[in-house]
Amino acid sequence: MRKIKAAIVGCGKVGHTHAVAFQEIADSELTAVCDVSPERVVAYEKKYDVKGFVDFEKLLEEMKPDVISVCTPHPLHAGFIIKAAAHGVHVLTEKPLASDLRDCDAAIQACEKNNVKLGVISQRRFYPPVQRMKQAITDGKIGKPVIANMIVLGWRD
Repeated sequence: MRKIKAAIVGCGKVGHTHAVAFQEIADSELTAVCDVSPERVVAYEKKYDVKGFVDFEKLLEEMKPDVISVCTPHPLHAGFIIKAAAHGVHVLTEKPLASDLRDCDAAIQACEKNNVKLGVISQRRFYPPVQRMKQAITDGKIGKPVIANMIVLGWRD
């Protein structure tokens, strides 16, 4: 069975999580990374033994990945998703899907038009408190939510 060729755009902190995951999944092979910073690209090339690019189009054309992880700043997500979809590449993007509804719609439409899968990371969806909230909504215990405000306390270096 052929391994799934994976690539990452955005060589920042969360990109490392994706790189390690792709390397640990037996059926995938991390083949390339892309970032606007040549220094970050070189660091990822050395750490993960992959080919690095500063030009996303060049990565898509040369490496022909099956899937790309979008790990860039939020306002850039939609552009990378649309370009990947145009090349027939499946996309896994960090949250949020995009910065505004127009970009979300454009990203979704590009993936539908090109028949590629689009996934959005939501790492807390299976946390027990989140599951309890979802079940309470499903069971009608708290009515229909119309707005939510949430504060997440988390550690960042």
